[in-house]
Amino acid sequence: MILLLPILLPLFIGLLILFYPGKELRPAKNPVSIISLLTMLISFFFGIIIFAQGKLDYTIQLVSASDWAGPGIGFDLVAYHFSSFILLAALFFGLLITIYSFTQKQKNYFSYLLLTIAASSLAILSNNLVILLLAWGGVAILLYLMIGLGRSGSEMVANKALVMVGGSDILMLVGAALIYYQTNTLTMSDISIPIHGTIPTIAFILLLIGALTKAGAMPFHSWIPDSAEYAPVPVMAFLPGSLDKLLGIYLLVRISLDLFKVTSGSAMSILLMAIGSFTIVAAVSMALFQRNLLKFLGFSTVSQVGYMVLGIGTGLPLGILGGLFHMVNNAIYKSCLFLCSGAVEHQTGETRLEKLGGLARLMPITFTTFLISALAIAGIPPLSGFASKWLIYQGVVELVRIKPFTLIFLLAAMFGSVLTLASYLMVLHSIFFGERSIGMAKVKEAGFGMALPMVTLALLSVVFGVFAQFPLRYLIGPILGEEIIRLENLTLIGLWNPTLATALILFGLVLGFIVYMLRRVRTARVSEVFIGGEAVSPAAKVEVPLPHGGEAHTGTVDTDEAKYPGTHFYDSIKKVKLFDETYRVADKKYFDIYEIGKKIVGFFVQALKKLHTGLLPTYLGYLLLGGLIILILAFLVIFIFK
Repeated sequence: MILLLPILLPLFIGLLILFYPGKELRPAKNPVSIISLLTMLISFFFGIIIFAQGKLDYTIQLVSASDWAGPGIGFDLVAYHFSSFILLAALFFGLLITIYSFTQKQKNYFSYLLLTIAASSLAILSNNLVILLLAWGGVAILLYLMIGLGRSGSEMVANKALVMVGGSDILMLVGAALIYYQTNTLTMSDISIPIHGTIPTIAFILLLIGALTKAGAMPFHSWIPDSAEYAPVPVMAFLPGSLDKLLGIYLLVRISLDLFKVTSGSAMSILLMAIGSFTIVAAVSMALFQRNLLKFLGFSTVSQVGYMVLGIGTGLPLGILGGLFHMVNNAIYKSCLFLCSGAVEHQTGETRLEKLGGLARLMPITFTTFLISALAIAGIPPLSGFASKWLIYQGVVELVRIKPFTLIFLLAAMFGSVLTLASYLMVLHSIFFGERSIGMAKVKEAGFGMALPMVTLALLSVVFGVFAQFPLRYLIGPILGEEIIRLENLTLIGLWNPTLATALILFGLVLGFIVYMLRRVRTARVSEVFIGGEAVSPAAKVEVPLPHGGEAHTGTVDTDEAKYPGTHFYDSIKKVKLFDETYRVADKKYFDIYEIGKKIVGFFVQALKKLHTGLLPTYLGYLLLGGLIILILAFLVIFIFK
C-alpha cells in the first residue's frame, strides 16, 4: 500500500491546487507554495522508506484476460532496487525544484509540478506495459503544459515537445503490442525476449525510440534546446535536466537488460554506441556556437545523454555501471547549471552571453556552484562527472578487445569531453569574468530559496566524485548484482581511488598556491586603456588626462562597446572547413526530425488541397479508386501468407 502514496498524494494535492481561487500568487506568501513544499517533503520521506524496504509489490486486477479477447490488465506496481532508487532520485529533484520555485507566481505551475511527480512515480513503479504507457503519456502532456508556462513563444515549442514525445509514445504502444504478440503477456517482470528475428527487433527499436526521445538523444533531441530558450528555468532543470533523463535512461536499461537481451558487440549494441557517440560530438559542437545561455545548456544536456547511451550500449557491466552513474551525476550537475542560470537571469534579466560578464564578485555563490558543476560536466577530476565518464571509457576499452573498430566510439567520447570543457570555459568567461556591463553594477546574489538547491547539488557533485566508491557500491552497483559492487573488482578493472586522488590533487593545488604567492609581483602600474588612440570609459564621452602630462582627451569608446566577450573567441571555429558547413546546415534545421516532418506533412496537405474540387463525381471516383487499392492489397497479403 505504501507504493501508492508517492502517486496518490501529489496527484490529489496537484488537482486540489487547480481549484485555488485566482491565477497569480503572492510570491512565498501563499498556501499553494507551502502545501506543495509539504507534499514534496512527505513524498520524499515515503520514497526513502520504499528504498529502504527492499522489494515491494502491489497488484489490483483491472481487466481479467477471461473477460474479453485481449490481455489481462493489472495495476501492478513493483519496487526493487533500481525502480525505488530512480523513484527516490525523482522525488529528491522534485523537492529541490519546489524549494527553488517558492517565489513562483503561477498557480498552475505548482499543480503541474505535483502532477508530473505523480505520473512519473507511476511510470517508474509500473510493472505492466499498459499502465507504464498511460503514465508515460501523462508525463508528455504535463511537459507540454509546463513548457507553455514560459515566455512569449513557448506555445510553439510546447507543441513541438508534445508532438515529438507524444509521437514516440505511439511508437512505444505499437512496440508493446508486438511484445504481447510475441509473449502473450504485458507483465514486464515476465518478459525476456532474445533479439532474434524481425518482430523482436522491430519491437525493441520502437521502444528504443521512445526512451531516446524522452532522454533527448540525437536525432530525437531538437525539442530540448528549443524548450530551453522559452520554458521557465525550473521546468528545464526538473524535466529535461533531470527527470526526463532518469525516466528515459531507466526505460532504456529496462528494455535492454530485462525486456530484451542486448548482448555485447551485437548489432543493437553497436547501434546504441553509434547513437551515443554521434550525440556526444554533434550536440556539444552545436553548443559551442550558441549565444543564449539557456539554449547552450539545452544542447549541452543532449550531449551528456550520449555518454549514458554509449555506456549502456557496451552491454558490459562496467560500461552499464558507468552509464547509470553518469545518469545520476548528469541529473545533479545539469540541474544545478540550469538553476544557476535561472538565478543569473532573475538577478540580471539577461541570458545573452554577450551582455553578461564580471558577475563572479557580485554573485559569488552562483559563480562557485556554476564553476563546480561546469568542471563536473567537463569530466575534471576529482568531481563526479570524471568518475562516471572514466567507467564508461573503461567499458568501451573492454569492448575494443573484442571489437577493435569500437575504438572510434572511445575517441569520439574523449573528443566530446574536450569540446565540453572548451564550451564551458567560454560560458564561464562570458558570465562571470571579463568586463562587467555598466547596467550590471548593482546586481546582487540570489536569495536563500534559490541558493539552497544550487549549493546542495554542487556539494553532491563533489561528494559523488571524491567518494565515488560509496554511491557505486550502495546505490548503482546493486542494480547489476552483487558481483559488480565489490570495490576490489572495480579497482582491478580501472576505477581509480577517488579519495586518495583528491588528496593528491589538493596537495598539488596548495603547493602551487604557495609557489604563486612567493613569486607574485607586489606592485603594479595601472594605466588608462586606449583603443585606436581613444580612451575607454564607462561613459560615452568623458575627458581623460593623457599619460605623461599630456592634454585631456575626450573618450568616445564606452566600456560596453569595448568589451570582448568570451563568445567572440569561438567565432573563428565557424570558419573551419566542415564545421562551417555543418553548422550552417544544422542552423537551418535540416537535421531536425520535427521540421522535416512538418515539411513532408505540408507537402501532402498541399497535394490533398488540390484534390478538393467540390465535385461529387470526382469524390465518388476517389472512393472507387481507394476501394480497388484496398482489395488489391488484401489479395496480396493473403497470397503472401498462404
